Amino acid sequence: IEQQFGSFADIPADAHFPVVSICSPTFAHAESCIQCLRVKPRVIFLEKPLALSVSDAENVIAACRQQQVSLVINYSRRWDAALNGIISAVQCREYGPLRKVVAHYTRGLLNNGSHMLDILLRLLGDMQVCYARVCGAGAGDDDPDIDAVLVNKAGIYVHLISTPAADFARFELQIQAADAEIRMLDGGFRWEIRRVEDHPQFAGYRKLGHAEPMAGQYWPVMELAVAEVIEMSGKDADYSSAMDALAGQRLYENI
Repeated sequence: IEQQFGSFADIPADAHFPVVSICSPTFAHAESCIQCLRVKPRVIFLEKPLALSVSDAENVIAACRQQQVSLVINYSRRWDAALNGIISAVQCREYGPLRKVVAHYTRGLLNNGSHMLDILLRLLGDMQVCYARVCGAGAGDDDPDIDAVLVNKAGIYVHLISTPAADFARFELQIQAADAEIRMLDGGFRWEIRRVEDHPQFAGYRKLGHAEPMAGQYWPVMELAVAEVIEMSGKDADYSSAMDALAGQRLYENI
């Protein structure tokens, strides 16, 4: 690193950095984004979630649009090829019609849990909240663990379940379709699928077969994210990531 500064105020007024990565705490995201526009970046790579509130998130996106600065939110599993393949396969009904989704997370819904909300929105589209209950402190009083039941426009229900982080960390997804059950395990480092088969003992019944392991592809996501952000610095401004993150922020506030 050729240049280092103790604070943003120490950066020369005429400095220019094509890519800015913001890793500050969530409460500082909006201010950090607005502040860094002074150095005229082409791309801002922002740690999730986008902001503390929908209104702050909208202000950040508007400011970036005004200066034609791409805004990419670090929902790292967007660069997970295994997850992307499963989402595509489920949406194309390769495992039969989708029936239900169960999602487990820890350490607060706003910060860590927003990764899961982003995945669910990609899989199911817009969802309404049927039920929600605060279950624990999560990552603190301002980011509690929340259990919820959601439903999308097609009537597919999602059960969002928190686990106390003091017991163990968990970020897992169970996708139930008519012909198979697909599970993301260990945060995406492992996957398995159980396909439906005829029951050998009970005529007329079908059951889930033995779990077949599927390779996870979570490990290289940050390298892929960095490569994409650098490539975007040479292209026209893009706000698709920011708008998806805004949808997640709205869902969180509704919950």
